[in-house]
Amino acid sequence: MLCREASLCYYRARYYDPSAGRFLREDPVSFTGGVNFYAYARQSPVNFGDPFGLWTVQIGGSLSGNVPIWGPVGLGGSVFGGLAYDGNHWAWYWGGGLGPGAGAGVSGGITIGGSNAHDVCGLGGPFINVGGSGGTGFGGGVEGFAGKDSKGNKVLGGNVMIGGAAGISGGVQVTYTFVHPLGSKCKCQ
Repeated sequence: MLCREASLCYYRARYYDPSAGRFLREDPVSFTGGVNFYAYARQSPVNFGDPFGLWTVQIGGSLSGNVPIWGPVGLGGSVFGGLAYDGNHWAWYWGGGLGPGAGAGVSGGITIGGSNAHDVCGLGGPFINVGGSGGTGFGGGVEGFAGKDSKGNKVLGGNVMIGGAAGISGGVQVTYTFVHPLGSKCKCQ
């Protein structure tokens, strides 16, 4: 937070006027954040926070592997699923992908990650996923993903996986994620 002489505070996405008790511009998540586009943290900043104004967190599981076809170059694939939260809505997600890879191995475990998606629905659709994993018995991996949500906003994120592995592999995949919000009227397109 950066406060200026005019008593306005900049919260990385928009200015807040403490004397008025509101932001000067609408929240970029629009109705996802509620009916008051000028509110912050559901009017309870002590209990909730979103310094960037836009985020999601995910926890789930994944299984991935790479089969070498020509030397170390081969075909990689993955399946994944879990829960996502955007500060307002929970959703379950699942998906998978295929693409070129290198090395030989299989890994699976618990994933924890986050993204700049405006809401859980922004996690749905096609993404380019780059990652790698390795280990013998106990293993781990990291991945990053990039794509666009249904409104054309860029979505960037990543995950860390902790679990079991056999071998070392990495690759680039096109993945597709299906998202289903839980217990709300929020629906993803």
